[in-house]
Amino acid sequence: QSSNSFGRPTSDHKADMKFSGLIAAFNLLACANGFMSGPSVTRASRKCGSSSGRSSLTMQSDMSKSIPFVSRPPMLTGEMPGDVGFDPLELSNNIDLGYAQAAELKHGRVAMMAVVGVFVTQFVHLPAEQFNTSNLIEAVSKVPLAGHLQIFGFIALFELSSLNKVYNDDMDAWNRLVTDPNGAKKYASMSAQEKAKAQLQEIKNGRLAMMAVMGMIVQTAIFGHI
Repeated sequence: QSSNSFGRPTSDHKADMKFSGLIAAFNLLACANGFMSGPSVTRASRKCGSSSGRSSLTMQSDMSKSIPFVSRPPMLTGEMPGDVGFDPLELSNNIDLGYAQAAELKHGRVAMMAVVGVFVTQFVHLPAEQFNTSNLIEAVSKVPLAGHLQIFGFIALFELSSLNKVYNDDMDAWNRLVTDPNGAKKYASMSAQEKAKAQLQEIKNGRLAMMAVMGMIVQTAIFGHI
């Protein structure tokens, strides 16, 4: 008996309906499989997977390595030493990259010497009253005007001597700057891999030194010592 006295389907009839539904679904899947053979499905799935993989790689290459959720500036392709796509102000779109890296390299070298000088002056001083302080800020005010003029004169002489190299068309910052003969000879004898490693090390150490100098100045201004 498939229904009760009120015309409602019984539990047996409901079971038959569910079973019939499963049979119909199985038949639809079999028909679909007949229109799309196994190799075609495999090729389609592989094509879809490879396309999504390429899209993922393309998206990753377009993102900045330093800030993964920010797009990489178009001029920073990662070819220059230390380039990790960090340019939130987009200065790379309006400036010569070779000149920019030469300036960064020069400031990094000055900062590295400054860090060494700060630590040395904590223990060693020249025999004069204006040199007897270890405070970075007081040291600037204690040097007389003539001393500051000599320092700026030396900086101007050094800048003028390298002016023609800094403003040339060479993208290699290390070829732009004046180097000592011994260091230039040693650098020229390196392999391409050794040069790339040395350049990356100098860039990273220079950036760290610039941050360290700024930290020392702030700490001295707040606490009076480093």
